[in-house]
Amino acid sequence: MGWHVTPFSFNTPIHKHCFGRLVKICFKHFGDPESGCFYNGQKHREAPESLDNGIHHWNDRGGIVGRGVLLDYVRYADMKGIKYDVMTRHQISVDALEDMAREQNVELKPGDIFIVRSGFTKWYESASQEDRVAKIQNADGSKLAWTGVEGSMRTVEWLWNHHFAAVAGDCISFEQWPFNPECILHKYQLAFWGSPIGEIWDLEKLAKTCEELKRWSFFFTSAPLNVVGGVASPPNAIAIF
Repeated sequence: MGWHVTPFSFNTPIHKHCFGRLVKICFKHFGDPESGCFYNGQKHREAPESLDNGIHHWNDRGGIVGRGVLLDYVRYADMKGIKYDVMTRHQISVDALEDMAREQNVELKPGDIFIVRSGFTKWYESASQEDRVAKIQNADGSKLAWTGVEGSMRTVEWLWNHHFAAVAGDCISFEQWPFNPECILHKYQLAFWGSPIGEIWDLEKLAKTCEELKRWSFFFTSAPLNVVGGVASPPNAIAIF
């Protein structure tokens, strides 16, 4: 099963300061390997030319608007004495997510835009160029790894039961890498449910504001690019307290 992307060219210095890099409203980005279908049964061969599952549908309906919730794993790990390297296959479990929500006094609700901070942006901004190249660009495929939400059926059930409108994180993928081949969250969220996934979001200022206010929920908006049939877009996201 392949996947699709939409290439864009940006003024890099300006783009760097966006809320994040991608909001995967891309239901034809990742499909179900067994059926060969994307969301709504769209066949892989149909995706390049079809307007179905394109990001313009979100734009036509006013973007993504709702209650955003941040669970801050960097903060949680520091409080609990959990030592980890974000560029390893460290997994954020359902137990940790629930414990974070309790500690932050956050009630997770249906329709939330669920956001997890793992610390990738924090690491990337402080790492030397040599470390960045070694751990990302030139990493051997067998050694490439990063932290994320645990890919397991327990996580799938937990996400489904919470009925989030979308999920996002600051790492290269929402789930840990390498993926768990027995349970790839991308497949369930994109191909099966049609749930957008945001990745590589810069959550540092958001986390700081949440900590200062002792409030980890906020009004959230995201305005995807109006590209007909597009696969993905910068989130153009705003958190309002």
